[in-house]
Amino acid sequence: MNRRGWSDDDIGILKQLVRRNTPAGKIARALRRSEGAVRQKARALRLSLNLSAWSKSEVRKLKKLVRQKVPLAKIAAALQRSAAGARQKAYSVGLLLNPRAWSKDEVVALTKLARRKTPAVEIARSLKRTEQATRQKARALGLSLNSRA
Repeated sequence: MNRRGWSDDDIGILKQLVRRNTPAGKIARALRRSEGAVRQKARALRLSLNLSAWSKSEVRKLKKLVRQKVPLAKIAAALQRSAAGARQKAYSVGLLLNPRAWSKDEVVALTKLARRKTPAVEIARSLKRTEQATRQKARALGLSLNSRA
């Protein structure tokens, strides 16, 4: 193992880059150290490399895009976040990303198709819903689609 100590200059650069919200990988390249070494030193200095904190302006933009019914993938791209991160933040601030409620006709159709043992994929396609949403609604209704592809 090739270990070298951290100079005061290295620590100063690390602190400066962390304050600028530079990703750990870029800091590691700038300091010519491994990302693990950078993370370990940052932790020892009680510096946060967590870049996932949401600014107030990002939350406002998220709320605006959700209200405009922009698809999740586009919201994530606009905010330069992962889809999972955008979804999680939306739920944490009380937003519904897919507020399209199930109509009575859709529930009746789902029930009939499930009782006929129609595959979940076909049910979803006929209802113009995702397979996941269809399975989730079926589960909430006490219908089983588990054995079907």
